[in-house]
Amino acid sequence: MSDRTMTRTFLVAVLAGSLSPVIADEAKPINVFILAGQSNMAGADSNVAEPPGFQQTEADRATLLTTAPLPDSAKSSLYSPWGELQGHRVKGKLVHGPEVGLARALHEAGWRNVAMIKVFANFGETVEVWPWGKGGYLFKAWTTFIEDRLDELRKQGHTVRVRGFVWHQGIDDAIHGDFAQQYERNLSGLISLLRERYDAEQAPFVLARSVMSRISQPTPDPDKKSPMTAVRRAQMQVAKSVSGVAWINVDDLPNVNTHHFTAEGQLVVGRRFGEALQLLSDGATAPSPIPVAHRGLLRHAPENTLPAFAACLELGLGFELDIRTTKDGHLVVLHDDNVERTTDGPSRSVRDMTLAEVKRLDAGSWFDEAFAGVRIPTLEETLSLGSQRKRGLTIIALNVKDVTREGEAKLVALVEKHNLLSESFAFDQSDEMSRRLKKLNPAFRIGQNVSRQSIEARLKEGLLDCFLLTSTPTAEEVSRLHEHGKQGLFNFAGESSRNPQAWKRAAAAGIDGLLTDYPLECRAAWRVADRAAAAPPLDPRGVWVETPWAKPVIDRGKSGAWDHMAVDNPYVHVDGNTLFCFYEAQDKPFANGGREAFGIATSSDGVHWRKLTSNPILTTGDDGAWDHIVAKLPVGVIKHGQHYHLFYSGRDSRTKQIGLATARQITGPWKKSSDNPVLKSRPGEWDKMLSTHPTPLFEIDGRYHLLFRGMERRYEQQGVGLAVSTDLLHWQRSPTSPVIPASEEIASLAVARSEQGFVAISQPTDLRERSYWLSNDLQQWQKGPSVDFRASVDAETLSNPFLFDGRWTVLYEQKDRIYRAVLHPPTGQQGE
Repeated sequence: MSDRTMTRTFLVAVLAGSLSPVIADEAKPINVFILAGQSNMAGADSNVAEPPGFQQTEADRATLLTTAPLPDSAKSSLYSPWGELQGHRVKGKLVHGPEVGLARALHEAGWRNVAMIKVFANFGETVEVWPWGKGGYLFKAWTTFIEDRLDELRKQGHTVRVRGFVWHQGIDDAIHGDFAQQYERNLSGLISLLRERYDAEQAPFVLARSVMSRISQPTPDPDKKSPMTAVRRAQMQVAKSVSGVAWINVDDLPNVNTHHFTAEGQLVVGRRFGEALQLLSDGATAPSPIPVAHRGLLRHAPENTLPAFAACLELGLGFELDIRTTKDGHLVVLHDDNVERTTDGPSRSVRDMTLAEVKRLDAGSWFDEAFAGVRIPTLEETLSLGSQRKRGLTIIALNVKDVTREGEAKLVALVEKHNLLSESFAFDQSDEMSRRLKKLNPAFRIGQNVSRQSIEARLKEGLLDCFLLTSTPTAEEVSRLHEHGKQGLFNFAGESSRNPQAWKRAAAAGIDGLLTDYPLECRAAWRVADRAAAAPPLDPRGVWVETPWAKPVIDRGKSGAWDHMAVDNPYVHVDGNTLFCFYEAQDKPFANGGREAFGIATSSDGVHWRKLTSNPILTTGDDGAWDHIVAKLPVGVIKHGQHYHLFYSGRDSRTKQIGLATARQITGPWKKSSDNPVLKSRPGEWDKMLSTHPTPLFEIDGRYHLLFRGMERRYEQQGVGLAVSTDLLHWQRSPTSPVIPASEEIASLAVARSEQGFVAISQPTDLRERSYWLSNDLQQWQKGPSVDFRASVDAETLSNPFLFDGRWTVLYEQKDRIYRAVLHPPTGQQGE
């Protein structure tokens, strides 16, 4: 099967996970998408024009399996198996569902060797009869058909993998009102069944929210407390509560009778399905707000120019632009009526200039000489750029400053030409102009600034597709808009509107986008908030379980290797999607001239580790050096300036102290500081000897904090001290040290920063008495509950707890090898 021969499977639910495009070798791996639903999935009433009106593109030349698998029509294939994707005949008319638009979207995203299996019931069935109800006969009939088709592919030598599901159903649950309230439970259960059945727990699931059909209630008004309202809310709730599920809005698309879409509408439905699938594939579990850059990235490039817009597109931002009309009727992008402020031109209105005159102006030099020669763009150039360069879904806000009646038709035509109807909207024009734009194309989207007091009136009016809310929106307001199928943005543009707290509140309310002069800062604030919200707490009530059981993740080296004798005292640094374990090792017994050294192992999952071939990265010092006997416990890896820094314990014949090593790359080479030791022992004090703890460095208010162990003599009671620095080289002990007294007999303290503050796991002399310690500032510590740690053999020194892939994890030493344990939440909170 060539790349052009794509079988496409679509199911109306999309499961969470990775959907990276796979380019297969000839006829071997097949990426399967399963589509399912009712009459809209079948394409009822879409009535495609005969060729050449329905032109096939290269993306359309795919193969598709489809059927209507009810018992009385199981033998009916409206597409021949592996037939061309061009619509099918119903009563002499050519129709198609969302599969054509989906096929094009997947093709544009880079997918090849795709099989789509479409199943539908066109006879008014509720979701209740899928996994439950009358024996779940639809579920059985449809899955039997799907599995027969999958078996056909396997018999041809293909390997198949279900990559996603699409679901388009729900109107009949509203007609049969008894089922409406059960919809959320039934659909959630169906998703679980499908994921399990097709070994596709990481596949995305996308559903189209059902329209307010006239057959389910007299008027398409979501305020009417009808079963349809309950179904729509249930569909949105499933997408919110079930991992890897998304819903798409189809309320704004052309339809025949308020519940069946035209051919044009079906193409857009399919494209939205494809875009939502790809977003879920890229790692998003739910749609995230899109920062919309006011006049482009205006703080980094000249406003309303192609460089300012291109920067937005490359960074995944939306953008707002201003439209004006030249003397000879061309639509150009410019904020002011007068060209003087943002060009090298004289004080003159753009309305009095031809396009040729406008194009001679330099619109970049005023901002920076690097942009000399940048021109005022036409709307055509801008939309062409947006269509070609956008990365996934975007928002293009078209601020209509000055457009004539003739220009209105040009505006709609340009948006149509560049396939941006679903990702753009016009705003700031009069309501009369908005109605004219809608008349030119009902799918052209209209926006407007809306105050909190006028939301209900504008919803009732029904003209707007996009609400630009002028005050920080609440979750109730955004939910209200979404129930009506409207897009909600927060219009927070302006140089003085840099307010991260307002950005976060708006995102938490569920907005679709935010118009701002600070889009990069806004997105960074959202990401910080997202990480904090997504991070599970390091809950002392949880249970640590050795995973994998009784199997080290980092083992000793082979005979003669630098780490043959032991690997222990791990410390873990998380850098994006990669873990770096710094550990100490020994080549042979000290009595036989053995020496300790440090190494690094890397991992992308925490289970499978690879040691660097450049190991060891550091060794004990030369004879007479402060660390010539011992170099232990590498900890506190942090990047400061251009260098990574790590701290470690060193010992000579008199005392133990703490030193520093630096490297430009985290993998080395590492060089010891000439100022070592950077934290010195104090004769006659409680910290006559010092050692590091398996803990990160913590930055608080621009100052770095390092916890350390202090003792008067080796192997005696150890207290926990705190030192503070601004440059990582010069350290000052906290006046409150020791912050935990030696009487607590803590041999080591593994510390992490969690949402509840600082959480530490102590390592006492008796491992059975390991406990949690809690602090808000690293200065004051309170002893917490005991630690429930389940390992095949008593775990010795623990690494710092680290959050990776959504789970709190530690590495630890056990019989001179390094093992791994994962924190399981308390009973009753699993999966929360």
